Amino acid sequence: MSRKKLWVNPNFTKDLQQEMITFFSYSVRLYILHRLIFAFTITGIVQVLLSQEIVEKWVGMGSYMRGILIGLVAGGMYPGGLLVILPIATGLLRTSATIWAIVAVLTGRPSGQ
Repeated sequence: MSRKKLWVNPNFTKDLQQEMITFFSYSVRLYILHRLIFAFTITGIVQVLLSQEIVEKWVGMGSYMRGILIGLVAGGMYPGGLLVILPIATGLLRTSATIWAIVAVLTGRPSGQ
């Protein structure tokens, strides 16, 4: 019993198959490029709006459970997937946020995104 490739139609020519693959690879690149531009823009805005003192107060070393809860809520509010949330988490890591608050931001995302 031979296995058929489900995504390849035997009626398509090799040229058409190559054009389809090229089109889909460009569409994926464009999709990722839009997300990356959005992610870096949001990261820059967050770093400008949130000063070092605010981050220390709310999610710094003395925040304990409050920092984790704020991280969970903040992580759930961000749209997009890992391309958006990882630059934001890196920005928080550069400030004085605790690792627990950053993990809460990363895990607070809805799983469907």
